[in-house]
Amino acid sequence: AIDDPFICKISETGEVDGEPFIAMEYIEGESLSARIAREPLSLEEVVATASEVAEALGVAHEHGIIHRDLKPSNIMLTTQGHAKVLDFGLAKQVFTAGNMDTSAQTATSDDLTGRGVTLGTLSYMSPEQLRALPLTPRSDVFSFGIVLHEMLTGKHPFARPTSPGTISAIMVDPPPAPEIGDGKIPDELVQIHNKALAKKPDDRYENAS
Repeated sequence: AIDDPFICKISETGEVDGEPFIAMEYIEGESLSARIAREPLSLEEVVATASEVAEALGVAHEHGIIHRDLKPSNIMLTTQGHAKVLDFGLAKQVFTAGNMDTSAQTATSDDLTGRGVTLGTLSYMSPEQLRALPLTPRSDVFSFGIVLHEMLTGKHPFARPTSPGTISAIMVDPPPAPEIGDGKIPDELVQIHNKALAKKPDDRYENAS
């Protein structure tokens, strides 16, 4: 239902012989995770990619949709150098488009997985998502902050040797200051980074736009 140049397009859904299918846009390029592993992104590439990912999330948020599983492997970089956000498989419409003020509704898909069970990739979840609390677009903003940090530094800001350690770091530890090679990250970008990674949802941006 979302049409944006930075979101992977779904052309058709249906069922064949009892098996459901999704036909989606073919994207030639590589995942952001593969690019980060291959070589660091320049500051210009980080800003361009982050801006396009933020636009994609912002459009989803305007339609009342939260992605819930944003991570570098769910972002493709096309051969033309643009970002494409994909895999909205865990996305859920949790509020009416145009009405951002419905934080009482849950996004943990209770009817699919059982009450209080979180969905997504643990190391990219917001603190409230890890606690299986009601979600708003601010949760995606936190995940975006992790991706931004990883693009800048090549490292996950909260990665620890064990899953419990990573979860604890996401909930409690302040993010390390981003550093990029020998260059200097503009103060405004550091401020965006820090605000996106605030522990309390109300301290983050209201949505990705």
